[in-house]
Amino acid sequence: MSVSPTYSSKKTMKAIYHVFSPSDPHGILIVFALLSSLGWFTNGSYEFFKSFLEAPPQWNLLWSGFPFLLVFLYALLQVRHARRNVRPKMERSKNLNRAKVLILFLSPFKNIGPPQTPEALQAKEFLDGVCAGQIKATLQEALEKLDKNTWAMPLKALDYHRETLERLIVIPSADSKKQVGTHQEFGQFKALVEAIWSSCQKMTVKGMGTINQNYQQGVDFEDAPALVEAIDDVYKYLLNQHYSAEQILIDVTGGQKLTTVAGAAVSLVEGRLFQYVSTIDKQVAIFNVTYRLETE
Repeated sequence: MSVSPTYSSKKTMKAIYHVFSPSDPHGILIVFALLSSLGWFTNGSYEFFKSFLEAPPQWNLLWSGFPFLLVFLYALLQVRHARRNVRPKMERSKNLNRAKVLILFLSPFKNIGPPQTPEALQAKEFLDGVCAGQIKATLQEALEKLDKNTWAMPLKALDYHRETLERLIVIPSADSKKQVGTHQEFGQFKALVEAIWSSCQKMTVKGMGTINQNYQQGVDFEDAPALVEAIDDVYKYLLNQHYSAEQILIDVTGGQKLTTVAGAAVSLVEGRLFQYVSTIDKQVAIFNVTYRLETE
């Protein structure tokens, strides 16, 4: 079974830091022993090669590397042992991070329940009116009209970051055998968001297809590797735009179960954050994945 390279490297780095920690006497002793034995080894090697060139080689000088080899192997075993005890830890952010960039998955526009209820028809009429420019919607009005609609959650997620948000990156779904992908609804979602936040000039809404032409038709929400690759492509794009990982949030509320898994998996890189909007109280919860030893 393959292991996430990010997870594997983070475990190793955490273990190395633990073994060679400057705040731990044991770690300081290992570093001192490594440096001292390395000094003996380099001096002995120099003297050996010197004797090899000028006179019969002094083979006994090669033993100067033996202490270094022993200390190095001991440190390696300590790192290996510590690595086994490194575990990912999910922490709910306590300082209520406000993001500059939000990445979210676009769910189909639909109401929870039967499709032809008065609430569903009212929601569709409201969306059409906003997209046609006939309705000047406020956030509060949109949340009331779309209360039982799947698009209410991303609006709540956006509102949480309204004071700091500069970019919204939307990842829509591709067409499948069962249903039409939300890439065909992205235009309406963008129009709705821009209408509500018309006074927020600094926020721009981009679809995944504008970042990478390969995603013009959306991403398969049933293909976990494709989802992870798409999210990573967004991160690469944003990092090149000089945003830091701490300024970017992945919202895992929308889409399907696999989008939630993929979003959380990409967040295994320490420093990346993801958020979820509760379907019960509509509150935003932000999480951070860190790594720690079980003994900590």
